[in-house]
Amino acid sequence: MEEKISIQAAFKRPCKNVVQTRATWSGRKSCRFLFLADGRLALIVGRSLPPISIRLYLSSDEGESFDTDNPVESRLANPDHGYSTACVHHNGDVGAIYYAVADDEVTGIHQTVLEVN
Repeated sequence: MEEKISIQAAFKRPCKNVVQTRATWSGRKSCRFLFLADGRLALIVGRSLPPISIRLYLSSDEGESFDTDNPVESRLANPDHGYSTACVHHNGDVGAIYYAVADDEVTGIHQTVLEVN
């Protein structure tokens, strides 16, 4: 099934690699944006519908469009997750930090490293 992205966002770049946003992401728990060192915009979303995952979509045109055919994702077992934040690691990978309920029903803080090519 083709991923449909509907984003309304206001971007502000207080410094080179930081973007502050106000955004709504249709049908998803949460989203965050980061500018990568190569200039692409990364959109990190929590998906609560199957396949349940943390996903990263890339845009080469500052958010006008996103590559929905090639998301970088990490699958999760439980749809109860959210309140994500994200950072760019020194090697260019993106770290997504969020709460999630694990298989054993214990809620915790998790980090997923999403390898960006």
